[in-house]
Amino acid sequence: FIKALRAEGIPCSSGYEPMSPETCPVNQKLCSQAVWFTQTMLLDTRTGMEQIAEAIAKVEKNAGAIRAA
Repeated sequence: FIKALRAEGIPCSSGYEPMSPETCPVNQKLCSQAVWFTQTMLLDTRTGMEQIAEAIAKVEKNAGAIRAA
């Protein structure tokens, strides 16, 4: 998902690395599903927010083809 968003020109990352599962069992799942955007990116214009939403929708729509690649 992150790689596909980046290919659409949306800079993002996975955030923190997971902690030990014994320390916090839900942390590993959270870290594997989280997508981080920088604060300055989220302070962009409405158009900027719409571009993020459009990229996410495009990635979702093409998820099957992306997985197959």
